[in-house]
Amino acid sequence: MYIHERDNWTKFHWNDGILSAVLEEVNMKQGLLYGRLSMLGFDSKLKAMATNLAFDVIYSLEIEGIKLNVDEVRSSIARKLGIENVKYTSPSHYIDSVVTVMLDAINHYEQKLTKEKLCAWQAAFFRQDSVKAHK
Repeated sequence: MYIHERDNWTKFHWNDGILSAVLEEVNMKQGLLYGRLSMLGFDSKLKAMATNLAFDVIYSLEIEGIKLNVDEVRSSIARKLGIENVKYTSPSHYIDSVVTVMLDAINHYEQKLTKEKLCAWQAAFFRQDSVKAHK
C-alpha cells in the first residue's frame, strides 16, 4: 500500500524515536554494503548500481500505476551506462525515454529545475521523426 492510499494521508506523522532507530540501522547496513562494493571491481559496482537504478525506475512508475518491462528497463540502463548486457532486450521508445529522464534527474540533481528542463524531459517522450511528420 502506498502512502497516498491511506485514509488521512495528508496528516502524516511519525515517531522520532522509532524512525531514528530504523534510519540508524539502514545507515549501518548501507555502510556495510559500500564496504563490500569497494572490494568488488569497477564493473561489478557499475552493474550493482544499474540494478538498483532499474528498480528505482520501475517502482517510481508503479506509483503512477504504470508497469514497465524489467528486461527492457535493464537493457536501456545498461546501454546508457556502457555495461555489456548479456540478455539484451530492445527497449521501447517510452522506456528508453523514462530511463533518459531519470538518469538526467539523478546526474543533475543539484541544478535548478527550469521550464526548459521540464520541456526537454517532456520532448524526450516524442520521437523527432513523428514530430516532423505531423508538421
